[in-house]
Order: sequence, then C-alpha cells, then structure tokens
Amino acid sequence: PIKRQSQWKPILSRLNLLNELLPRFGVSQHKQDKGDYSHGFTVDAVMAFVNPAFSSANQDVRKSAIAVAKIVMDTVGEQSMERILPSDLNPYIKDAILSDMPQRHTPVVK
Repeated sequence: PIKRQSQWKPILSRLNLLNELLPRFGVSQHKQDKGDYSHGFTVDAVMAFVNPAFSSANQDVRKSAIAVAKIVMDTVGEQSMERILPSDLNPYIKDAILSDMPQRHTPVVK
C-alpha cells in the first residue's frame, strides 16, 4: 500500500498524467525496451506504480488507477492483465478493470 495515505494528491496527479500520456505514447510489452521510450511506457513500469494505488483510501486515486489499468489492458489483453494485477486485489476493483464497460480517459481533477 501507499506509505502515507495523506499524500494522495501527487499520486492522483501522476495517475492523471498517465491517463493522458498512455493513449498518446503507447504501452510496450517488451521488457528489453527498458530505457528506450520510443516504444512507449513499459507495462512493468506503469503497473509497478499503479498496483499500489488500488489500495489507496482515496476513491479518486482508485478510480484513476482503474482507468490507467484499463488502458494497459487494451494493450496486453485480459488474460495477461489478470496475471499482472495483485493477487490480493479487492474483487470489486478487479471487476471494474476487467469489465467491458467503456472507460473514460479524462482525468479526475481535485
């Protein structure tokens, strides 16, 4: 979990930024692309930041993390996404990520 739950604003800002940048620059599934951002952000790097945000006490942080995860899932597919998500993830959050409902790519602003 995020160490200091009171520091949710910077986390939300970064998630919102990812929400804007991922559709523009893309997500790369290739681990050998580390350091080479011409192929977009790596799945591992994005999810290493997003996974802890799912356990945030702040609802807006969780919603934005779900939106980012949906963008990643568009690249890697549902089966791969299930393996990437934390094993102890709240079932409601997991369902929100894996559902077929269209996800908006607009950031949550506070």
